[in-house]
Amino acid sequence: MNLHGSTHVHLKHFDDFCVCISDICLHCNSRVRPLQEGLQCDRCNLWQHRTCNTGITRAEYRRLKAQGEFQWECTKCSRNDQPMPAADSDDSTVPAPNDATFHISLADDSAVPAPDDVDDNNTSAVADNSAVPAPDDEDDNNTSVDENNNLNGSVNLHEDNSFAADASYAVPDAVQETSIREDIINDAIQPEDPQPAYEVVEGGSKRGKKKLVDRRGYQYTIRRSKGDYCYWRCCKRGKNQPCPATVIQRGMDYQEGRMLHNHPAEPGIHLAIKMKTEVKQNARQNIFTCSAPRIVEEVMSKSADVNAPPASRPKPANLTRMANRVRLTMRPKDPKDLDFELDQQFLEDQIPNFKTLDVYASGQRHLLVYSEHQLELLSKAKTWYMDSTFHVVKKPWTQLLSIHAFIRSGQHMKQVPLVFCFMSRKRKEAYYEILRQIDHLLPEQICLQGFVVDFEAAMWRGIQDRFPGFIIQGCAFH
Repeated sequence: MNLHGSTHVHLKHFDDFCVCISDICLHCNSRVRPLQEGLQCDRCNLWQHRTCNTGITRAEYRRLKAQGEFQWECTKCSRNDQPMPAADSDDSTVPAPNDATFHISLADDSAVPAPDDVDDNNTSAVADNSAVPAPDDEDDNNTSVDENNNLNGSVNLHEDNSFAADASYAVPDAVQETSIREDIINDAIQPEDPQPAYEVVEGGSKRGKKKLVDRRGYQYTIRRSKGDYCYWRCCKRGKNQPCPATVIQRGMDYQEGRMLHNHPAEPGIHLAIKMKTEVKQNARQNIFTCSAPRIVEEVMSKSADVNAPPASRPKPANLTRMANRVRLTMRPKDPKDLDFELDQQFLEDQIPNFKTLDVYASGQRHLLVYSEHQLELLSKAKTWYMDSTFHVVKKPWTQLLSIHAFIRSGQHMKQVPLVFCFMSRKRKEAYYEILRQIDHLLPEQICLQGFVVDFEAAMWRGIQDRFPGFIIQGCAFH
Protein backbone atom coordinates (compact mmCIF):
# COMPACT_ATOMS: atom_id res chain seq x y z
CA MET A 1 0.00 0.00 0.00
CA ASN A 2 1.55 3.32 -1.11
CA LEU A 3 0.63 6.11 1.34
CA HIS A 4 1.81 9.69 0.92
CA GLY A 5 2.50 12.12 3.73
CA SER A 6 5.08 13.06 6.24
CA THR A 7 3.29 12.26 9.47
CA HIS A 8 2.64 9.07 11.29
CA VAL A 9 -0.78 7.51 11.78
CA HIS A 10 -2.01 6.16 15.08
CA LEU A 11 -4.65 3.46 15.02
CA LYS A 12 -7.46 3.69 17.57
CA HIS A 13 -8.86 0.34 18.70
CA PHE A 14 -10.15 -1.31 21.84
CA ASP A 15 -6.87 -3.13 22.37
CA ASP A 16 -4.49 -0.18 22.11
CA PHE A 17 -6.33 3.12 21.95
CA CYS A 18 -4.36 6.27 22.47
CA VAL A 19 -5.06 9.73 23.88
CA CYS A 20 -5.80 12.32 21.23
CA ILE A 21 -6.62 16.01 21.17
CA SER A 22 -10.07 15.58 19.66
CA ASP A 23 -12.17 12.45 19.16
CA ILE A 24 -14.50 14.06 16.61
CA CYS A 25 -14.29 12.58 13.12
CA LEU A 26 -13.34 15.06 10.41
CA HIS A 27 -15.75 13.53 7.90
CA CYS A 28 -18.96 12.69 9.78
CA ASN A 29 -18.56 14.97 12.86
CA SER A 30 -19.29 12.07 15.20
CA ARG A 31 -17.13 10.71 17.98
CA VAL A 32 -14.47 8.07 17.24
CA ARG A 33 -15.07 5.58 20.03
CA PRO A 34 -12.51 3.09 21.41
CA LEU A 35 -14.29 0.11 19.86
CA GLN A 36 -14.29 1.71 16.42
CA GLU A 37 -11.50 1.72 13.85
CA GLY A 38 -10.00 5.19 13.58
CA LEU A 39 -6.86 6.94 12.33
CA GLN A 40 -5.15 10.08 13.68
CA CYS A 41 -3.25 12.60 11.60
CA ASP A 42 -0.24 14.02 13.46
CA ARG A 43 -0.27 17.09 11.29
CA CYS A 44 -3.59 18.35 12.65
CA ASN A 45 -3.93 15.83 15.54
CA LEU A 46 -7.50 15.06 14.54
CA TRP A 47 -9.22 11.69 14.11
CA GLN A 48 -11.10 10.13 11.22
CA HIS A 49 -13.06 6.87 10.96
CA ARG A 50 -11.54 4.26 8.70
CA THR A 51 -14.84 3.99 6.83
CA CYS A 52 -15.14 7.78 6.38
CA ASN A 53 -13.52 8.24 2.95
CA THR A 54 -10.02 7.10 3.94
CA GLY A 55 -9.68 4.47 1.19
CA ILE A 56 -8.25 1.92 3.65
CA THR A 57 -9.88 -1.51 3.79
CA ARG A 58 -10.27 -3.54 6.95
CA ALA A 59 -7.56 -5.99 5.87
CA GLU A 60 -5.12 -3.14 5.24
CA TYR A 61 -6.12 -1.54 8.54
CA ARG A 62 -5.35 -4.72 10.49
CA ARG A 63 -2.05 -5.16 8.70
CA LEU A 64 -1.04 -1.57 9.42
CA LYS A 65 -2.23 -1.92 13.01
CA ALA A 66 0.18 -4.84 13.46
CA GLN A 67 2.95 -2.74 11.87
CA GLY A 68 2.36 0.07 14.39
CA GLU A 69 3.07 3.25 12.41
CA PHE A 70 2.88 4.34 8.79
CA GLN A 71 2.67 7.58 6.83
CA TRP A 72 -0.73 9.09 6.16
CA GLU A 73 -2.48 12.45 6.06
CA CYS A 74 -6.15 13.24 6.54
CA THR A 75 -8.31 14.53 3.72
CA LYS A 76 -8.08 18.20 4.70
CA CYS A 77 -4.31 18.16 5.26
CA SER A 78 -3.58 16.38 1.97
CA ARG A 79 -5.86 18.82 0.15
CA ASN A 80 -4.13 21.87 1.68
CA ASP A 81 -0.62 20.43 1.20
CA GLN A 82 0.56 22.98 -1.47
CA PRO A 83 4.29 23.96 -1.61
CA MET A 84 4.85 27.69 -1.03
CA PRO A 85 7.63 29.54 -2.91
CA ALA A 86 10.51 30.97 -0.91
CA ALA A 87 10.64 34.69 -0.24
CA ASP A 88 14.09 35.14 -1.82
CA SER A 89 13.44 32.87 -4.79
CA ASP A 90 13.95 34.18 -8.30
CA ASP A 91 10.73 32.49 -9.46
CA SER A 92 7.70 34.71 -9.59
CA THR A 93 4.07 33.64 -9.67
CA VAL A 94 2.86 37.06 -10.83
CA PRO A 95 1.53 36.71 -14.37
CA ALA A 96 3.41 38.71 -16.98
CA PRO A 97 1.53 41.34 -18.91
CA ASN A 98 0.85 41.03 -22.60
CA ASP A 99 3.60 42.07 -25.05
CA ALA A 100 6.23 41.44 -22.37
CA THR A 101 9.93 41.00 -23.16
CA PHE A 102 11.65 37.90 -21.73
CA HIS A 103 15.40 37.46 -21.31
CA ILE A 104 16.34 33.80 -21.67
CA SER A 105 19.81 32.59 -20.79
CA LEU A 106 20.90 28.99 -21.10
CA ALA A 107 23.29 27.57 -18.56
CA ASP A 108 26.77 26.46 -19.48
CA ASP A 109 27.20 22.87 -20.59
CA SER A 110 29.53 22.30 -17.71
CA ALA A 111 26.64 22.76 -15.26
CA VAL A 112 24.68 19.95 -16.85
CA PRO A 113 26.25 16.51 -16.47
CA ALA A 114 26.48 14.52 -19.70
CA PRO A 115 24.66 11.16 -19.79
CA ASP A 116 26.70 8.09 -19.00
CA ASP A 117 25.71 6.31 -22.19
CA VAL A 118 26.82 9.13 -24.53
CA ASP A 119 30.35 8.85 -25.97
CA ASP A 120 32.38 11.69 -27.40
CA ASN A 121 32.74 9.72 -30.62
CA ASN A 122 29.00 9.10 -30.97
CA THR A 123 28.07 9.61 -34.59
CA SER A 124 24.33 8.89 -34.34
CA ALA A 125 23.35 12.55 -34.16
CA VAL A 126 24.17 14.88 -37.03
CA ALA A 127 23.26 18.52 -36.78
CA ASP A 128 21.76 20.12 -39.83
CA ASN A 129 21.80 23.86 -39.53
CA SER A 130 19.73 24.28 -42.64
CA ALA A 131 16.74 22.47 -41.06
CA VAL A 132 16.30 25.10 -38.32
CA PRO A 133 15.74 28.66 -39.52
CA ALA A 134 17.61 31.28 -37.53
CA PRO A 135 15.80 34.36 -36.21
CA ASP A 136 16.14 37.65 -38.09
CA ASP A 137 18.12 39.35 -35.34
CA GLU A 138 20.44 36.43 -34.71
CA ASP A 139 24.13 37.01 -35.28
CA ASP A 140 25.78 35.07 -38.07
CA ASN A 141 28.65 34.20 -35.81
CA ASN A 142 26.38 32.57 -33.24
CA THR A 143 25.96 28.95 -34.32
CA SER A 144 24.81 25.97 -32.32
CA VAL A 145 26.84 23.30 -34.09
CA ASP A 146 30.42 23.51 -35.32
CA GLU A 147 31.01 22.99 -39.01
CA ASN A 148 33.84 20.61 -38.25
CA ASN A 149 31.43 18.38 -36.43
CA ASN A 150 29.27 18.24 -39.54
CA LEU A 151 32.23 17.13 -41.57
CA ASN A 152 33.38 14.55 -39.07
CA GLY A 153 29.82 13.24 -38.49
CA SER A 154 29.91 13.81 -34.71
CA VAL A 155 28.55 16.38 -32.23
CA ASN A 156 30.75 17.98 -29.61
CA LEU A 157 28.67 17.94 -26.45
CA HIS A 158 31.18 20.02 -24.52
CA GLU A 159 30.94 22.94 -26.90
CA ASP A 160 29.77 26.20 -25.34
CA ASN A 161 26.25 26.60 -26.73
CA SER A 162 25.06 29.27 -24.31
CA PHE A 163 23.45 32.32 -25.85
CA ALA A 164 21.20 35.17 -24.90
CA ALA A 165 18.08 35.99 -26.88
CA ASP A 166 15.68 38.87 -26.56
CA ALA A 167 12.25 38.39 -28.08
CA SER A 168 9.05 40.40 -27.90
CA TYR A 169 5.76 38.59 -28.37
CA ALA A 170 2.17 38.64 -27.12
CA VAL A 171 1.21 36.18 -24.39
CA PRO A 172 -1.92 34.29 -25.60
CA ASP A 173 -4.96 34.05 -23.39
CA ALA A 174 -5.39 30.80 -21.47
CA VAL A 175 -7.98 28.45 -22.92
CA GLN A 176 -10.84 27.90 -20.51
CA GLU A 177 -12.71 24.61 -21.04
CA THR A 178 -16.37 25.21 -20.27
CA SER A 179 -18.01 22.33 -22.13
CA ILE A 180 -16.84 19.69 -19.65
CA ARG A 181 -17.45 20.30 -15.99
CA GLU A 182 -16.81 18.03 -13.10
CA ASP A 183 -19.83 17.11 -11.02
CA ILE A 184 -19.87 18.72 -7.61
CA ILE A 185 -20.35 16.13 -4.89
CA ASN A 186 -21.66 17.49 -1.64
CA ASP A 187 -20.25 15.30 1.10
CA ALA A 188 -21.38 17.59 3.88
CA ILE A 189 -23.96 16.10 6.24
CA GLN A 190 -27.19 18.02 6.18
CA PRO A 191 -27.89 19.44 9.63
CA GLU A 192 -31.03 18.35 11.37
CA ASP A 193 -33.96 20.69 11.76
CA PRO A 194 -33.12 22.75 14.87
CA GLN A 195 -36.78 23.19 15.74
CA PRO A 196 -38.78 20.21 14.45
CA ALA A 197 -42.57 20.46 14.54
CA TYR A 198 -44.07 18.38 17.34
CA GLU A 199 -47.60 17.03 17.62
CA VAL A 200 -49.31 15.12 20.43
CA VAL A 201 -51.55 12.26 19.24
CA GLU A 202 -54.26 11.21 21.68
CA GLY A 203 -54.39 7.43 22.07
CA GLY A 204 -51.38 6.96 19.80
CA SER A 205 -49.57 4.42 22.01
CA LYS A 206 -50.38 0.72 22.21
CA ARG A 207 -51.99 1.23 25.62
CA GLY A 208 -54.13 4.09 24.37
CA LYS A 209 -52.07 6.89 25.94
CA LYS A 210 -50.64 10.04 24.43
CA LYS A 211 -47.73 9.89 22.00
CA LEU A 212 -45.49 12.72 20.79
CA VAL A 213 -44.34 12.66 17.16
CA ASP A 214 -42.22 15.07 15.10
CA ARG A 215 -41.85 15.69 11.39
CA ARG A 216 -38.40 14.11 11.23
CA GLY A 217 -39.73 10.64 12.05
CA TYR A 218 -39.14 10.20 15.80
CA GLN A 219 -41.80 9.28 18.35
CA TYR A 220 -41.90 9.65 22.13
CA THR A 221 -43.97 8.42 25.07
CA ILE A 222 -44.60 10.04 28.44
CA ARG A 223 -42.05 9.30 31.14
CA ARG A 224 -43.55 11.62 33.76
CA SER A 225 -45.76 14.68 33.79
CA LYS A 226 -47.03 17.30 36.23
CA GLY A 227 -49.32 20.10 35.18
CA ASP A 228 -48.02 21.79 32.04
CA TYR A 229 -44.66 20.03 32.43
CA CYS A 230 -44.18 16.76 30.56
CA TYR A 231 -41.03 14.70 30.14
CA TRP A 232 -40.99 12.58 26.96
CA ARG A 233 -38.54 9.85 26.01
CA CYS A 234 -37.94 8.03 22.71
CA CYS A 235 -40.06 4.94 21.99
CA LYS A 236 -37.05 2.83 20.97
CA ARG A 237 -36.53 0.98 24.25
CA GLY A 238 -34.36 -1.98 23.31
CA LYS A 239 -32.92 -4.14 26.07
CA ASN A 240 -29.31 -3.79 24.98
CA GLN A 241 -29.14 -0.17 23.79
CA PRO A 242 -32.26 1.95 24.46
CA CYS A 243 -32.41 5.35 22.82
CA PRO A 244 -31.46 8.12 25.31
CA ALA A 245 -33.13 10.99 23.40
CA THR A 246 -35.69 13.03 25.36
CA VAL A 247 -37.96 16.04 24.90
CA ILE A 248 -39.10 18.42 27.65
CA GLN A 249 -42.48 20.08 27.19
CA ARG A 250 -43.56 23.20 29.08
CA GLY A 251 -46.97 24.22 27.84
CA MET A 252 -46.62 24.53 24.06
CA ASP A 253 -42.83 24.88 24.19
CA TYR A 254 -40.78 21.80 23.30
CA GLN A 255 -37.08 21.54 24.09
CA GLU A 256 -34.87 18.64 23.03
CA GLY A 257 -32.62 17.01 25.61
CA ARG A 258 -28.84 16.88 25.43
CA MET A 259 -28.69 13.23 24.30
CA LEU A 260 -29.13 12.41 20.62
CA HIS A 261 -30.96 9.52 18.97
CA ASN A 262 -28.91 6.34 18.41
CA HIS A 263 -31.12 5.12 15.55
CA PRO A 264 -32.20 6.55 12.20
CA ALA A 265 -35.44 8.45 11.85
CA GLU A 266 -38.55 7.07 10.13
CA PRO A 267 -39.93 9.89 7.98
CA GLY A 268 -43.71 9.72 7.73
CA ILE A 269 -44.22 7.72 10.94
CA HIS A 270 -46.46 10.48 12.32
CA LEU A 271 -48.96 9.75 9.52
CA ALA A 272 -48.95 6.03 10.34
CA ILE A 273 -49.62 6.73 14.03
CA LYS A 274 -52.60 8.92 13.15
CA MET A 275 -53.93 6.17 10.88
CA LYS A 276 -53.63 3.55 13.63
CA THR A 277 -55.41 5.82 16.09
CA GLU A 278 -58.30 6.35 13.66
CA VAL A 279 -58.61 2.58 13.08
CA LYS A 280 -58.86 2.02 16.85
CA GLN A 281 -61.54 4.68 17.23
CA ASN A 282 -63.65 3.25 14.38
CA ALA A 283 -63.27 -0.27 15.78
CA ARG A 284 -64.62 0.86 19.16
CA GLN A 285 -67.60 2.51 17.50
CA ASN A 286 -68.42 -0.52 15.30
CA ILE A 287 -68.08 -3.58 17.49
CA PHE A 288 -70.49 -5.73 15.47
CA THR A 289 -71.81 -3.62 12.62
CA CYS A 290 -68.65 -3.49 10.47
CA SER A 291 -65.84 -5.96 9.89
CA ALA A 292 -62.23 -5.15 10.70
CA PRO A 293 -60.99 -5.35 7.06
CA ARG A 294 -63.75 -2.96 6.01
CA ILE A 295 -62.72 -0.47 8.72
CA VAL A 296 -59.07 -0.63 7.63
CA GLU A 297 -59.99 -0.17 3.97
CA GLU A 298 -62.05 2.94 4.68
CA VAL A 299 -59.33 4.54 6.81
CA MET A 300 -56.51 3.82 4.35
CA SER A 301 -58.49 5.07 1.36
CA LYS A 302 -59.06 8.35 3.18
CA SER A 303 -55.71 8.91 4.95
CA ALA A 304 -53.04 7.04 2.94
CA ASP A 305 -50.83 9.12 0.65
CA VAL A 306 -48.92 7.40 -2.16
CA ASN A 307 -46.41 10.29 -2.31
CA ALA A 308 -45.55 10.04 1.39
CA PRO A 309 -42.57 7.97 2.63
CA PRO A 310 -43.09 4.18 3.01
CA ALA A 311 -43.16 4.42 6.82
CA SER A 312 -46.44 6.37 6.58
CA ARG A 313 -48.35 3.33 5.26
CA PRO A 314 -48.63 0.42 7.74
CA LYS A 315 -49.54 -3.03 6.52
CA PRO A 316 -53.32 -3.64 6.23
CA ALA A 317 -52.99 -7.07 7.90
CA ASN A 318 -51.42 -5.48 10.98
CA LEU A 319 -54.18 -2.86 11.16
CA THR A 320 -56.83 -5.59 10.89
CA ARG A 321 -55.36 -7.55 13.80
CA MET A 322 -55.12 -4.38 15.84
CA ALA A 323 -58.81 -3.57 15.21
CA ASN A 324 -59.86 -7.08 16.26
CA ARG A 325 -57.81 -6.87 19.46
CA VAL A 326 -59.41 -3.54 20.34
CA ARG A 327 -62.94 -4.90 19.83
CA LEU A 328 -62.14 -8.09 21.70
CA THR A 329 -61.64 -6.11 24.91
CA MET A 330 -65.07 -4.51 24.51
CA ARG A 331 -67.02 -7.69 23.77
CA PRO A 332 -68.47 -9.92 26.50
CA LYS A 333 -66.35 -12.88 27.44
CA ASP A 334 -67.15 -16.25 25.94
CA PRO A 335 -69.07 -18.58 28.30
CA LYS A 336 -67.26 -21.57 29.79
CA ASP A 337 -70.38 -23.73 30.24
CA LEU A 338 -74.06 -23.74 29.24
CA ASP A 339 -75.19 -22.15 32.50
CA PHE A 340 -74.88 -18.48 31.55
CA GLU A 341 -77.12 -15.47 31.07
CA LEU A 342 -77.16 -13.23 28.02
CA ASP A 343 -76.65 -9.50 28.42
CA GLN A 344 -79.89 -8.39 26.85
CA GLN A 345 -79.07 -4.71 27.21
CA PHE A 346 -75.83 -5.18 25.32
CA LEU A 347 -77.62 -7.09 22.54
CA GLU A 348 -80.29 -4.41 22.22
CA ASP A 349 -77.62 -1.70 21.92
CA GLN A 350 -75.45 -3.54 19.39
CA ILE A 351 -77.94 -5.67 17.40
CA PRO A 352 -81.39 -4.24 18.15
CA ASN A 353 -83.20 -6.19 15.39
CA PHE A 354 -82.02 -9.65 16.48
CA LYS A 355 -83.82 -11.88 18.95
CA THR A 356 -82.71 -14.97 20.86
CA LEU A 357 -84.55 -18.08 22.04
CA ASP A 358 -83.30 -20.88 24.30
CA VAL A 359 -84.13 -24.39 23.02
CA TYR A 360 -83.76 -27.40 25.34
CA ALA A 361 -83.57 -30.99 24.09
CA SER A 362 -82.51 -34.02 26.20
CA GLY A 363 -81.29 -31.69 28.94
CA GLN A 364 -78.97 -29.76 26.59
CA ARG A 365 -79.26 -26.06 25.83
CA HIS A 366 -79.28 -24.60 22.30
CA LEU A 367 -79.47 -20.93 21.35
CA LEU A 368 -81.58 -19.74 18.41
CA VAL A 369 -80.82 -16.32 16.85
CA TYR A 370 -83.14 -14.68 14.29
CA SER A 371 -85.02 -11.55 13.29
CA GLU A 372 -88.65 -10.95 12.28
CA HIS A 373 -87.68 -9.93 8.77
CA GLN A 374 -85.57 -13.04 8.29
CA LEU A 375 -88.42 -15.30 9.44
CA GLU A 376 -90.73 -13.60 6.96
CA LEU A 377 -88.29 -14.32 4.12
CA LEU A 378 -87.85 -17.92 5.27
CA SER A 379 -91.63 -18.55 5.19
CA LYS A 380 -91.70 -17.57 1.50
CA ALA A 381 -88.85 -19.87 0.50
CA LYS A 382 -89.70 -23.16 -1.23
CA THR A 383 -86.39 -24.88 -0.36
CA TRP A 384 -84.41 -24.67 2.89
CA TYR A 385 -80.66 -25.17 2.68
CA MET A 386 -79.26 -26.39 6.02
CA ASP A 387 -75.58 -26.57 6.85
CA SER A 388 -73.37 -26.72 9.95
CA THR A 389 -69.91 -25.32 10.63
CA PHE A 390 -67.55 -26.09 13.50
CA HIS A 391 -64.60 -23.68 13.28
CA VAL A 392 -66.40 -20.46 14.23
CA VAL A 393 -67.64 -21.61 17.66
CA LYS A 394 -65.90 -22.49 20.89
CA LYS A 395 -66.86 -24.61 23.85
CA PRO A 396 -69.42 -25.25 25.26
CA TRP A 397 -70.89 -25.08 21.72
CA THR A 398 -70.12 -27.83 19.21
CA GLN A 399 -71.42 -26.34 15.94
CA LEU A 400 -73.34 -23.47 14.36
CA LEU A 401 -76.42 -24.54 12.38
CA SER A 402 -77.64 -22.11 9.69
CA ILE A 403 -80.70 -22.24 7.39
CA HIS A 404 -80.34 -20.49 4.02
CA ALA A 405 -82.71 -19.58 1.19
CA PHE A 406 -82.51 -17.89 -2.20
CA ILE A 407 -83.67 -14.24 -2.29
CA ARG A 408 -84.60 -12.61 -5.59
CA SER A 409 -84.27 -8.88 -6.27
CA GLY A 410 -85.23 -7.95 -9.81
CA GLN A 411 -83.11 -10.10 -12.12
CA HIS A 412 -80.59 -10.98 -9.40
CA MET A 413 -80.77 -13.95 -7.03
CA LYS A 414 -78.54 -14.80 -4.09
CA GLN A 415 -78.53 -17.33 -1.26
CA VAL A 416 -78.41 -15.73 2.20
CA PRO A 417 -78.54 -17.15 5.77
CA LEU A 418 -81.80 -16.42 7.60
CA VAL A 419 -81.74 -18.37 10.91
CA PHE A 420 -78.82 -19.37 13.16
CA CYS A 421 -78.62 -21.83 16.02
CA PHE A 422 -75.74 -22.52 18.42
CA MET A 423 -75.94 -26.24 19.18
CA SER A 424 -74.31 -28.03 22.09
CA ARG A 425 -75.00 -31.59 20.75
CA LYS A 426 -75.58 -33.23 17.35
CA ARG A 427 -78.46 -35.63 17.97
CA LYS A 428 -81.79 -36.34 16.28
CA GLU A 429 -83.74 -34.96 19.24
CA ALA A 430 -81.81 -31.67 19.05
CA TYR A 431 -82.54 -31.18 15.33
CA TYR A 432 -86.20 -32.10 15.82
CA GLU A 433 -86.72 -29.61 18.67
CA ILE A 434 -84.93 -26.77 16.81
CA LEU A 435 -87.09 -27.30 13.70
CA ARG A 436 -90.23 -27.44 15.85
CA GLN A 437 -89.41 -24.08 17.47
CA ILE A 438 -88.71 -22.50 14.09
CA ASP A 439 -91.99 -23.87 12.73
CA HIS A 440 -93.89 -22.28 15.62
CA LEU A 441 -92.26 -18.89 14.95
CA LEU A 442 -93.32 -18.93 11.27
CA PRO A 443 -96.79 -18.07 10.01
CA GLU A 444 -99.31 -20.89 9.51
CA GLN A 445 -99.00 -20.81 5.72
CA ILE A 446 -95.48 -21.40 4.43
CA CYS A 447 -94.18 -22.22 0.96
CA LEU A 448 -91.75 -24.95 2.03
CA GLN A 449 -91.47 -27.93 -0.35
CA GLY A 450 -88.12 -29.57 0.36
CA PHE A 451 -84.68 -29.52 2.00
CA VAL A 452 -81.08 -29.63 0.76
CA VAL A 453 -78.75 -30.78 3.54
CA ASP A 454 -75.43 -32.55 4.03
CA PHE A 455 -75.20 -36.27 4.69
CA GLU A 456 -75.55 -36.24 8.48
CA ALA A 457 -77.85 -39.06 9.57
CA ALA A 458 -79.15 -37.30 12.71
CA MET A 459 -80.24 -34.28 10.67
CA TRP A 460 -82.05 -36.42 8.08
CA ARG A 461 -83.99 -38.30 10.78
CA GLY A 462 -84.90 -35.08 12.59
CA ILE A 463 -86.27 -33.52 9.39
CA GLN A 464 -88.27 -36.65 8.51
CA ASP A 465 -89.87 -36.73 12.00
CA ARG A 466 -90.80 -33.04 11.97
CA PHE A 467 -91.71 -32.61 8.27
CA PRO A 468 -92.77 -36.03 7.02
CA GLY A 469 -93.37 -36.36 3.29
CA PHE A 470 -91.12 -33.46 2.30
CA ILE A 471 -88.32 -33.99 -0.25
CA ILE A 472 -84.81 -34.20 1.22
CA GLN A 473 -81.83 -33.96 -1.11
CA GLY A 474 -78.13 -34.32 -0.38
CA CYS A 475 -75.88 -31.39 -1.08
CA ALA A 476 -73.73 -31.86 -4.20
CA PHE A 477 -70.86 -29.99 -2.56
CA HIS A 478 -70.74 -32.38 0.39
